[in-house]
Amino acid sequence: MRKKLTPKQRAFALEYTKDFNATQAAIRAGYSPKTAKQSGYDNMKKPYLVATIEEHYSRIAMSVEEAVARLSSIARGQVPPEVEELKSHDVIQALKTILKHHGELIDHLIVDWRHEVQAQGLSSGDLFEELVNFLVDRIPEEVGEG
Repeated sequence: MRKKLTPKQRAFALEYTKDFNATQAAIRAGYSPKTAKQSGYDNMKKPYLVATIEEHYSRIAMSVEEAVARLSSIARGQVPPEVEELKSHDVIQALKTILKHHGELIDHLIVDWRHEVQAQGLSSGDLFEELVNFLVDRIPEEVGEG
């Protein structure tokens, strides 16, 4: 049986998944700003609290497949109204972060891709399509299975 969380610990677990900053999560959860750094550190040493964070994150995290699907939709011009305000750089950065977090994208691939895109002088719509194609061509087959 897992130990029951205090209201502050539960709030900390939810806040931590927003930016993965234990100090800021502690402050937002209601811990004293003066002791937030230590409180955040202490909370991250509690296995039952870390397990709660991991459970919450697994419910809210975007999968690699979802990230690639969204990017593909954007590249095809199927952009939801709320996304139209984003610049191509913002979308690429967000998706790069998600994919990198999932361990499917490494920095040298992005650097190589940027060089290819710059050399081709592509439009923003073409840019998205090129990123999708670049990633799909480099993801090992076993990643897509299962």
